[in-house]
Order: sequence, then structure tokens, then C-alpha cells
Amino acid sequence: MSERNQNAKSEVDSVYELERVERKRAMELLKELAHVTEMEKVYKERGDEIKLSLEKIQRGQNLNGLRHERLVFIAKDMPGKRMLDRGLLIENGVVPSIIEASMKTSKSYVERRFKVIGATEGNEREESLKD
Repeated sequence: MSERNQNAKSEVDSVYELERVERKRAMELLKELAHVTEMEKVYKERGDEIKLSLEKIQRGQNLNGLRHERLVFIAKDMPGKRMLDRGLLIENGVVPSIIEASMKTSKSYVERRFKVIGATEGNEREESLKD
């Protein structure tokens, strides 16, 4: 077992430390989450394939989008997002102390992580939800 997976195992408590009813429920939920996570991956991959195929049809026919009854698909090129670059600020004469004084911390959130220990990198799934 890799060091990374060993650390993941030792950082969290085993469901076997729970009372019987809670342990059973936690085990069921973990197994269900593993299944749902795998299905999400399958559906996302298929969704991406379908979108790419629809984009090829749309662009091949030089259309603005595709519509069938209430179903609509649009693929369009979007400009890159503008962002402030700390390195460029310093290059352009802004001193680091001014940058630091201008920083603010965002609202805290709950991070919910799920992973299948021993899974290949592409099959691991981590989820952060900002509440």
C-alpha cells in the first residue's frame, strides 16, 4: 500500500468504532456513495462525449446552436477570464506589503471528501461543497 493511501487510512476513524446501528448505516452510505461516484464518472464521461459530438455537428453546419423541442445545446468560444496576478503586480512596482494588506479571507466552508483507497488516481473523487 502506498504511503499516501496508508496516511489516508490512519487519518480517519474506522466505522467499527461506531455503535452497531450507526456502523451499519455508515457502511451502507459509504458503499452507496462509492457506487454513485462511479456512476457520476461514467455519466460525466458520456455527457462530455455527447457534447463534443453535438459541437462537431453545430460547427460543421455553421450553426449558433441546436434545438429539438425543449432541448437546447449551444457551443461557443468564450474569452479567457481576467485575473489579478501577484507576480505582475510586483513587476509593475506594487510592494508585497501592499498586496498582503489588500488580501481578505473568503467565507469558510465545509469540505466533504470521499475517496476509494487503493483506487487509481483517475478514479479518486474528492468533493468540496461551499455551504
